[in-house]
Amino acid sequence: MAEYTGICCEYLIACCRQASSDRRSSEIQITLSNFHFGY
Repeated sequence: MAEYTGICCEYLIACCRQASSDRRSSEIQITLSNFHFGY
């Protein structure tokens, strides 16, 4: 499960980076990063 979760996080972050032009997407990326490091 841990490996699967890691893949999902990387996939989501990659999607956020592609949509970095959107201010809302940037906030989501930061939230995901904080969750990843906090986890």
